[in-house]
Amino acid sequence: MYALMESVFNVLVAGQGSPDLPLYATADRIDRLFEWLVVNQWDAAQIFLIITLIGFIIRSRNISEIGLSGAFIFIMTFVLFGQRSIDESFSTGIIQANMAYVKLLLIGLVMLLSLKLNPKGLLPEVPFRPDRESREDIQ
Repeated sequence: MYALMESVFNVLVAGQGSPDLPLYATADRIDRLFEWLVVNQWDAAQIFLIITLIGFIIRSRNISEIGLSGAFIFIMTFVLFGQRSIDESFSTGIIQANMAYVKLLLIGLVMLLSLKLNPKGLLPEVPFRPDRESREDIQ
């Protein structure tokens, strides 16, 4: 499974360079989402605040925590970083995600989701091992 993900994500990384490659449209959507997140932190924070409210309404602690942590991150970036930091980070004026980092993010996300859905892990431990009999007990 990991090898398949790795090859798909490598095609995604390559797809950012040319519109003729298979995953160019997906890479372009990721770039536009990344640009929106960098430029509109307050809008992203509002979306996470709405997710927090939905979590409180349906009494889901997990959804509320996701909403609060996302809102906190984007509010802090809105307060601490301004247009100057964006201009210095993207000196060419083009806000574009580095697909190699997006690939690492997506692989990590797949690993986290697999562990979340299977808390015992991908290779669970044996819950109980019987005691070995010693040679003296056998004779």
